[in-house]
Amino acid sequence: MADFASYAALIEYSEPDNADSGLKIELNGTADGDLWFVEYLKSNSSKELLQSEKCKELLNSIPFEEGRSVQAVVSGFFCQKLAKGNTLQNELEVLAIGIAAVRYFIELNWTGPKVSDAEDAWLHDRKSEIRTEMELDAENLGPLVEGTQWLLVARAILLLNRENFQFLKVFSHWWGLRSLYAHQSVLEDLSTQLHSTLEQLTASLAASAPWLAACHELEPEPKTVLEEIFPELKNPALREMRTLFWVEVAQLRLLYGQVHRARLCLEQALDAGHFQMSLAGALGKRTHFQEKEVAQLTLKIEKNSFSEGNTNSVGLPTDAKEILPTDLRLDDDLRLPQIHFSVENEGRFPKLTPVEQCVVLASYFHVVKSQPKDALAEEEVMPYLNCVLSNPLIWSVQLTALLARSKLESSSRRTIERSMTQAQLLADSIFKKLPSAAVRAQYLFASRLPPHWKIQAELASLLISLGAVNSALEIFLRLQQWDDVVACYHLLELRHKAAEVIKAELEKKESVKLHCMLGDATDDVSCYEKAWLLSGQRSAKAQRHWGFYFYHRKDYDQGISHLEKSVELNSLQPTVMSRLAFMYMDKEDWHNCARVYRSLCTLDGENFEAWNNLAKAYVKLGEKARAWKVLQESIKCNYENWQVWDNIMVVSVDCAEYQEAIRAYHRLLDLRGSHVDTEVLGIVVQAVIDDLPDNHGVKAGRLRKKALELFGRLTSVTPNEAKVWQLYARLCSAGPDADAPLTLQKVVQFLQRAQRCATQTPHWCREFATCNEAVQIMLSLAQTCLDLCGNYSSAADCVKILASPRLAMKSMQTKIKMEHEDAVTKELHKEVADSYARLSEKLEEIVARNNELLAASSK
Repeated sequence: MADFASYAALIEYSEPDNADSGLKIELNGTADGDLWFVEYLKSNSSKELLQSEKCKELLNSIPFEEGRSVQAVVSGFFCQKLAKGNTLQNELEVLAIGIAAVRYFIELNWTGPKVSDAEDAWLHDRKSEIRTEMELDAENLGPLVEGTQWLLVARAILLLNRENFQFLKVFSHWWGLRSLYAHQSVLEDLSTQLHSTLEQLTASLAASAPWLAACHELEPEPKTVLEEIFPELKNPALREMRTLFWVEVAQLRLLYGQVHRARLCLEQALDAGHFQMSLAGALGKRTHFQEKEVAQLTLKIEKNSFSEGNTNSVGLPTDAKEILPTDLRLDDDLRLPQIHFSVENEGRFPKLTPVEQCVVLASYFHVVKSQPKDALAEEEVMPYLNCVLSNPLIWSVQLTALLARSKLESSSRRTIERSMTQAQLLADSIFKKLPSAAVRAQYLFASRLPPHWKIQAELASLLISLGAVNSALEIFLRLQQWDDVVACYHLLELRHKAAEVIKAELEKKESVKLHCMLGDATDDVSCYEKAWLLSGQRSAKAQRHWGFYFYHRKDYDQGISHLEKSVELNSLQPTVMSRLAFMYMDKEDWHNCARVYRSLCTLDGENFEAWNNLAKAYVKLGEKARAWKVLQESIKCNYENWQVWDNIMVVSVDCAEYQEAIRAYHRLLDLRGSHVDTEVLGIVVQAVIDDLPDNHGVKAGRLRKKALELFGRLTSVTPNEAKVWQLYARLCSAGPDADAPLTLQKVVQFLQRAQRCATQTPHWCREFATCNEAVQIMLSLAQTCLDLCGNYSSAADCVKILASPRLAMKSMQTKIKMEHEDAVTKELHKEVADSYARLSEKLEEIVARNNELLAASSK
């Protein structure tokens, strides 16, 4: 951005570690006396700015009126102020207040230290009204949220007036994203209003500041260096700002469960930061008494010359790092505090800047969100946290990483003690006087630090894992986390007590959430109706709980009705969509099933089950081409799921995607070791033999070599499948060299294997289907032997070739007669009569040919 240096003060304020970058504020000769807010910004004094005489005078001049909402009045006031001046100084002043409001709201609800109500008195008398206005889409604010008037000011300036900024559009929009993050984080459910605003802000930022835009939106040449697209990014400070921006957007995407889009954002951040990371294995020891070194996971980070030359943002001075959250050392008699790698450098991470640490931490959250929760997944994500914790720099990053590690370690008896103690220390650190709020707020929006009550809730969850349910219950009661309170009472087998607590809270103040919870606790469906009416028929939560009530009782007609309303009110509910689609699937309403799964896949593109079920719906609707395309998306989400590959294989042959069917079959063998689907194999063989055009008009005959490779691999792992050998023989016999002696010999071998497999079970002849199949294989073998004889001049050799099928056919005739001949009429059962007749006819031909050969050899 050409005039980036003009707004250096705001950059310094956004992330004060950039203060040494040499950027200076240049406000076109404006008198310093008029810039009362700049010093507050430079010193990160959010509270002091809002409580300054100038700011108080400005806020107290807002003309509140009866009958108008507080938000409308505040938004209108700042709209007039921006329009009246229309100068850089005017925008700076308004933006400074908006930024300070966001930062102070963060201080009150995230970082601390705690402030008294006397320091936070503006509009305190309208607290209840403001709280109601901030509950978007009928979604409640958390019960412990403080300073909602500052959230309202931030929203009024940074979101509702975002289009009124002319000079500071980039910074106002960026801080708008941050205020949006703060607002969504304190709502109890996702807001569609805020999500829509997120989309608008990111699009506007990309248009206003191209150096922030996603590269794929600009369609650069492959392997193009970012600096070639955006010359501004040769400035290290700007490059770091781009990295930070995309990390913050990634965290927002994860907040909305958009895993795929979050991954794209992280790719942008990595490109901007010029570093790469990947999991790697290295030999090491994990326990004190371990003698043999085994492979351990670590995070490998590669930084190129661009990132290595960036010396900005080094975090706290060394002598000040004791004010960071304490990283407790693991004290266990078996497990080492850290993995001891045989090569010391393998476990050593390069020095990262705070922004780079934020990228690593965001990658951790992305992996956690995209992976199933199991022991292997925990091993995969721990290296990310080890990397961040290896060099403490930033308060918010350190606390978030330690909290994440505590959650991971709570499942192991070797680490649960540290997990518990660490969580307690983190919860206590919020209320300490040091470090200052400014230090705590650094990089907070990129760190995903939760509000302070959620940290305490994590502590309570850890207590439950230790069996201390009563202690956890006390914390949840203090935090007014009623969902968890009810869960604790259920664990204590005091379900009636849960209902009593909820009723007591309802007597104090009614809320949609409490009515819904009472319905869940008492199975009283009228509670959901009360919640719905209380919300003015706007609550997605009420309809969700109502619908789930019927879902669990398999009353799908009523369940569908309520969940459809819930999704209509709030489309950011993947769990609701999943259950709604399932109910449609159970009722075989495939049109609606596909509609809901389409919406779910749009919302959560990493949900392979949703993609898979959408494909099933399309298959049921006869839209197999669409099903095939959907399944391609499914494997991007879960490449290791064999059921998805099986579906791809089946749908591929239906869509004439023969090459993809072969590839899918190979992948199935990779995953399962063996897998037999003779119907698919038969279709592929027929397509290759007949040289049928595939879905793209290309002849399938070109796939003969690949099909032969597949059969070669398949018969090596499943050597006892008669049909597979039969199809293998058929494929070989239909090639351009089908009449060659070597080919015929190979076909004979395959058919002999098929014949042995078909007749190896004791009762193969008893079942009509297996009997007829064995006869068919025998007929093919006999004919191939006759064809092979035509390539030999020696009668003796031909006699040897025909001996085996001749004897086998006689034996087969005998067994069929014994099993299926009527004892009285001497007639064969009609199901095998035709096969027996053809077998007898072919045997006569073999015998006649054999006699000719014997006669010729005797001359």
